[in-house]
Amino acid sequence: MSSQDSQRKIERVKKPTTQRPKTVAGIALVDSKIARLATELARDTSPEYLFNHAARTFLFGALIGNASSLKFDSEILYLACILHDLGLTERFAGPLPFEIQGAQATRAFLTENGLPNGQANVVWVIAARKGGNELRYQFNYQPRLQDKNAK
Repeated sequence: MSSQDSQRKIERVKKPTTQRPKTVAGIALVDSKIARLATELARDTSPEYLFNHAARTFLFGALIGNASSLKFDSEILYLACILHDLGLTERFAGPLPFEIQGAQATRAFLTENGLPNGQANVVWVIAARKGGNELRYQFNYQPRLQDKNAK
């Protein structure tokens, strides 16, 4: 844990705690063990503005999904949203594009904490997709331009 991560955790402990709401804007907040662990990781490693962005992403995504009558797994959506920008944090920054770096860290964290590989892979794809390069990094896929003279 970096010194910034430790400082954020200390600052959070100093703030008075209040009971978390069970819903926000009609969206039930996910409260599973893995969701609580993911929330703690995001809070401990992210600046406050980035953590808040990730939390809003879940709420807006769930609102849009509900308004569109989509069926979705709230826990998977929550995990993908709350962890989707880990690659922008000091702790998880690395040589890959931040989307891929964060997706890799997210999948490792989730599988280490008991989420099945299949579900962790779904979260990986969601976290990585915002960059558009996920296929190249996940599958070593190199897109080729089609020869316009080929028949």
